[in-house]
Amino acid sequence: MKILVYSYRSDETEYFKEFSKKYQVEIKLCNDAPTMENADLSKGFDCISIITTKINAELMEKFHEVGVKFISTRTIGYDHIDIKKARELGIHVGNVTYSPNSVANYTIMMI
Repeated sequence: MKILVYSYRSDETEYFKEFSKKYQVEIKLCNDAPTMENADLSKGFDCISIITTKINAELMEKFHEVGVKFISTRTIGYDHIDIKKARELGIHVGNVTYSPNSVANYTIMMI
């Protein structure tokens, strides 16, 4: 499997390397957010990983055209992704889950 990671932060690099090694997955890192101009970078990749970048219908079509089958957002929310268009095109979408306790822990930390 090949994954193109858009909008990666430098603090994520170590984790992507570990993931790649552990699961024998090829990962390519891209500093930029996905756009129509750079969507072709994902050609030949099964999956793209994003953060909070808006993936509208037009961009979803482009990813489908180049062969992307899965979009993974490194966020809990997924309202920035056109889920309806993804379903129409057969592109699967995944998001991050979290422990309910983590919200309380974060609140205490902020206090």
